[in-house]
Amino acid sequence: MEKMDGLSFDNIHDRIEELKRLFPEAVAEGRLDYDTLMALLGDEFDNENEKYQFTWKGKLNSLKLAQKRSSGTLRPDFDGSRDWDITGNL
Repeated sequence: MEKMDGLSFDNIHDRIEELKRLFPEAVAEGRLDYDTLMALLGDEFDNENEKYQFTWKGKLNSLKLAQKRSSGTLRPDFDGSRDWDITGNL
């Protein structure tokens, strides 16, 4: 049985590895080369500077924070719940 480390799934690493597999020519020294990847995507890459965006100061940091692995665990609140056994809510 595989031992669990209690952390959330590391999807960033898996996504990067998938990009490396799909675009090996965009890998330089073991890392993805962003400019090469964008060039390989050609017209599929939206490089327009003028577009509507919903953004705010700190948005990039919040996206990075949301991608970090966490060790938090959600646990049911049996005592604070109403009709736990019959509602079927989680």
